[in-house]
Amino acid sequence: FEMKVAALDAGFPAETFAVYVYDEAGDPNFDTRIYETTLTTGGDDSATDISAEIPNTFAGKQIAIIVRHYNTTGQNQLLVDDFSVTSDDTLSIDNVLLDSISIHPNPTQGIITINTTFPLDSVIIYNQLGQKAMSVTSNNLSDNKIDLRSLTNGFYLMKIQAEGKQKTIKFIKEN
Repeated sequence: FEMKVAALDAGFPAETFAVYVYDEAGDPNFDTRIYETTLTTGGDDSATDISAEIPNTFAGKQIAIIVRHYNTTGQNQLLVDDFSVTSDDTLSIDNVLLDSISIHPNPTQGIITINTTFPLDSVIIYNQLGQKAMSVTSNNLSDNKIDLRSLTNGFYLMKIQAEGKQKTIKFIKEN
């Protein structure tokens, strides 16, 4: 997020404030501080640009942002302006959806299902030596099920690609 902050009176510039974020579905008493500083100037044209990262734990959630003004030197106001929140890939809904992908059964004896709410581009399976054991494109994915009966027993990595992103899941193939 980004914003401008200023102490209203030039005579009392040393104003401390902190910015907190919390999940609106949770308790606001369990907030997370993401920024804190003390202003060194005040009055006209003294606005300071600040920015901070909102932790990934808040991705995909409706959040509230709180600005707390404390340890004041005589100010009763703190001015906040040009407040904006933007997201990048780190906080994108796409990553939240990709993180929600799961497989079952694991361990598997043959057919494995990839649980997802969006279309997959491809699935590549690697053995424990890092060698490609199988590759499946979206055209060959029927109901997001993959037949693994041709694989030998052991540990594997399944690299799932969707919407330009990827997720890797470990699984076990057994008889």
